[in-house]
Amino acid sequence: MNRRKGIIQKNKIFIMILFFCFLFAMNYIFDLYIRPNNIDIVRNCSVAFGISLGIGIVWIKSDKNKN
Repeated sequence: MNRRKGIIQKNKIFIMILFFCFLFAMNYIFDLYIRPNNIDIVRNCSVAFGISLGIGIVWIKSDKNKN
């Protein structure tokens, strides 16, 4: 049973990393193509990454507290 929980936890971390990359890419593409004169691309991407990282950390912590 512990092995199964470990595999599930690794899959959640992998999904979370993919989600971070997806958000980062979508925000970058949006800034690049929709607003080409925007100089705040780094700020917007870092804000999106920070928010999604915070959500991911809370998700993993709450999952560990349940078990």
